[in-house]
Parts: sequence; structure tokens; C-alpha cells
Amino acid sequence: MDSPVLHLKNSMKDARRLMQIHKDVGGTGQGRRYGLDVLNKSGVMFVAAAWEAFVEEAATQAIDHILDEAESHNQVPLPIRKAAAKGLETHKNDLKVWDLAGDGWKQVVRSYRDQVIKDEIATFNTPKPHNVDTLYKKLLGIDSVSSNWNWRGMSSENSKRKLKRFMETRGAIAHRGDLDFSITKSYVEEHRKFINRLAIRTSNVIRDKVYESVESYPWRGARYGSFQ
Repeated sequence: MDSPVLHLKNSMKDARRLMQIHKDVGGTGQGRRYGLDVLNKSGVMFVAAAWEAFVEEAATQAIDHILDEAESHNQVPLPIRKAAAKGLETHKNDLKVWDLAGDGWKQVVRSYRDQVIKDEIATFNTPKPHNVDTLYKKLLGIDSVSSNWNWRGMSSENSKRKLKRFMETRGAIAHRGDLDFSITKSYVEEHRKFINRLAIRTSNVIRDKVYESVESYPWRGARYGSFQ
């Protein structure tokens, strides 16, 4: 299975192309480039869309891998089993419990997965830290994946604030088209690399969580140096 980080990297190509066009048109000399703001704003939109797609893909691929590899319902993370079981307890059909017979528990978990996707991902157009944490908690039983968004010179709290501001900027561009500050080429490049780091940290946490469940990884690990 291809890594969601690899897919993210491919998705980022559009943003990198825009920045290359910016360079080709505006040159590389010092000073602000006028008339090219639209390229920078579009770059923000591409980077944000790539992050949104990554968050969804990583979550669904991970739970699907668990279901494909698990030989027993006990290998499904406990919070997921409890949440999925609640759906059976409250179901109007008294015979619904028989869905658990044989490998029926896998379909129960898949139904739970589909409901989470409907509730969390279908309207998941603002993948801010809290929303990401909520999704991975519900779908994989990971407590605060955002607490792992730290590296040298960047704490997890600063990462969360930075992502929140970036997504708010994306929202302002999408809904109003104007901002209180100018979007520069360097801003787009800085946040493209930042999102790459977040994706890699998130991907590796998910890999470890999946391995805990089924003793196999859903995709290869990633290092930042390979995905700049």
C-alpha cells in the first residue's frame, strides 16, 4: 500500500509548480512581486487541500488495514470496539447482534467506520488540530495525535497554533478572497514544508498504532529529508 505521505508529496506538486511560475514570471531578485498574489493564494489552497486529503486517506487506510489483517475482534483498538458495540445496543432490530457471528464483527466495525467518515470527514473541510485529534480518536483510538507534532525548534503547541492559523488563512482566502496581510511565495513554501512535517509525524504515529493491533504496518515509514 502506498504511503499517504507519498500521495501528499504528489499532491504538493501543484503548489510547487505555482511557485516555479512565480519565479519564472517575477524573477529571483529582492523585493516584493506585484500582481502575483493570486499565485500565492492558490498555493495556500493547494497545500491545505493536500493536508485535508492526507488526513482522510491516512485514517481510512489504517482502519482498513486493521480489518484486513485482524484474525480476531480483540485486535481492533478497544475504544473502537466499545464505540461500535454501542451502535448494536441502541439498534432497533433485536437481531442485529447476530451480525457479530463469524467475521460479522468486521462488518460492524466497517459500518462504524462509515458512520465516522460521514460524521467527521464528509464535512471535514477545516482539518485544524482539534478536528484531526477527534477523527483519529474515533477511528483509531489514538489519543491526541497532535501531541506528536514536535521536532527540533518546534513544540507541539506551536505546531498546533501554526496549523490553526494556516487553516484560518485558507478559509479567509476561500470565503472572502482578501486578507489583512499579503501572502508571499516564502509563506507558501514555509507552510508546504510545515505540512510535510506534520504528515510524516502523523503517518508514523498511525503506523505504530496499527502495528500494535495487527503486528504489521499499513505502509512504509517516512523521513522528512526524503519529502521536502
